Amino acid sequence: MFTKPARPDTGAGTMKMDPQIGKKSPKIASLIADSVAIKGDVSGDSELHVDGVITGDVTVTRLMIGERGKIEGAITADSVEVRGTITGSIEAKHVHLFATASVNGDITQDQLVVDAGANFEGRSLKMQSAAIHILAEAAADAKGP
Repeated sequence: MFTKPARPDTGAGTMKMDPQIGKKSPKIASLIADSVAIKGDVSGDSELHVDGVITGDVTVTRLMIGERGKIEGAITADSVEVRGTITGSIEAKHVHLFATASVNGDITQDQLVVDAGANFEGRSLKMQSAAIHILAEAAADAKGP
């Protein structure tokens, strides 16, 4: 007579709709511990905290690099917080370099915060101006010498 409705799958790492606000709830964050080294690209629609070493490109929604964390490769994310070391380019809407950060590479961003003490060697490009710069270079290459 009375039946209980079936529960939807509640597996870890899945996006679920929050019925109260009608938005997707965030996925579970991943951690790469300080004793872990990864060689290869890392990607996902999630948050990643790196205390270990990644040698390869990283593409995630939100990236946090701890003081002992190190990435050698290109980074693409919506938000990047750096307390460790990056050798490679960063492309993100929001980038925050904390006092312990060391970045050697170009940063393409909408908003950049650099704390006193951070080490940054490279170019800082606004996302819109970077696109214009790339188009200008392409046009110059098309004209030739």
